[in-house]
Amino acid sequence: DNVRPGKFGVAQPLYFPFTKAYWCGEPTEDSTKRSSLLHDKSLFENEPQKPKGVEVRGLRKVFSGRKKVVAVDNVTFNAFEGEITALLGHNGAGKTTTMSMLTGLFSPTSGDAKINGYNIRSDMAKARDSLGLCPQHNMLFPSLTVFEHLIFFGMLKGISWSEAKKEGMRYITDLNLVPKKDVPSTALTG
Repeated sequence: DNVRPGKFGVAQPLYFPFTKAYWCGEPTEDSTKRSSLLHDKSLFENEPQKPKGVEVRGLRKVFSGRKKVVAVDNVTFNAFEGEITALLGHNGAGKTTTMSMLTGLFSPTSGDAKINGYNIRSDMAKARDSLGLCPQHNMLFPSLTVFEHLIFFGMLKGISWSEAKKEGMRYITDLNLVPKKDVPSTALTG
């Protein structure tokens, strides 16, 4: 499952159980090489003097099938704590694929990224602890109520059932959703 995670997930190398990082949790060396243009400081404005929350270096994703498709090609950027960062581009530019690699849904073909210092290739579980993603598609399940959705997503983020239940009720109250608490999502989405 770690070497061939299927359609979704980050693939580990076949030898991953024999690596120091697997047993000791040490991050692997950053193997990406930046192009000479990335070193030319005159081409860029100065970065903020803030801690980096996300560091992306040379990220690339190639989907292979009947025809190879380069979805993301050499993306490099930093996102800083306390700053809002947006990925802008036309349809098919690679924004969703980039986010899918950062959250571990897809494995990068090459390049690397760190989320709060955790490498997405070797420490995805730790990187995910500080991630949240609002997808572009509806993530509601027709058979769950509003309250059950809050419990479900709370538990996905790692809190216990009882804590998720308590937090879910707090949000329902704070957002004035008490009348909708036990309504299935199908009734809300039409």
